[in-house]
Amino acid sequence: MNIKGIDRKAVISFGQSLGTAVATHLAARRQVAGVVLEAPFPSASRVARKVFWFLPGVSLLAHGQFDTQAWLKEIHAPILIVHCDQDPVIPFRFGQEVYDAALPPKNFLRINGYCHEESSFIAPTQYRTALQEFLNSL
Repeated sequence: MNIKGIDRKAVISFGQSLGTAVATHLAARRQVAGVVLEAPFPSASRVARKVFWFLPGVSLLAHGQFDTQAWLKEIHAPILIVHCDQDPVIPFRFGQEVYDAALPPKNFLRINGYCHEESSFIAPTQYRTALQEFLNSL
């Protein structure tokens, strides 16, 4: 689909937190130039197990929903993953798992600090440089 003359190869699929699943799903279904995921998670069931650890079987309710890890296998565009190492919402290790599941070419930007979707505010120069390098590589 080519809407308003925009070439699919010029589209960047970008998502933060919950939006990373949506951005990944889009990139798995449509050709895009690149994917940027900030504070991603492997799947909704993994998040449910972390947040609602005290409810047995809660991951079954979310099974198959927002399965970022599965969709990554369909993406052949370059991927940039950004994650704060002290993220209070989505554990840093989840971002690492998403990176490990992604096909190359891929980059991981670790932001040192306590933040969730505020990476660009916590480390503006580091974030801007990594994003510019990623975009220039496309």
